[in-house]
Amino acid sequence: MIKYTIESSDKNHRPAVSFENEYWWLSELNSCDTNYIINDVLPNLDKVMKGELSEYEFGYDATIIDFHRDKSIISYGYDEGKLEVISSDIYAFMCEWREYLIKWDAGQ
Repeated sequence: MIKYTIESSDKNHRPAVSFENEYWWLSELNSCDTNYIINDVLPNLDKVMKGELSEYEFGYDATIIDFHRDKSIISYGYDEGKLEVISSDIYAFMCEWREYLIKWDAGQ
């Protein structure tokens, strides 16, 4: 299970996510553009979960997630490390973060 905290913010600072343990690699996702998360990443993750796409790769700089329906691989450091995770854990996190970002974006 991915352990994380979404830190709320004011209207001038986008919410950020902090991760525990080896999942700290995912902290780079904080650098992703809000529109990219909402309009590109999540629709494609939905397609993978529905079986419309076999995989979708997303991330930022040194952290890349190769997302598949059952298991996904988080790569960090240009092939310096890999971590296999249950895709539904990543999907649940990304859906929750999207909701925070939508609320934050609407409040600006």
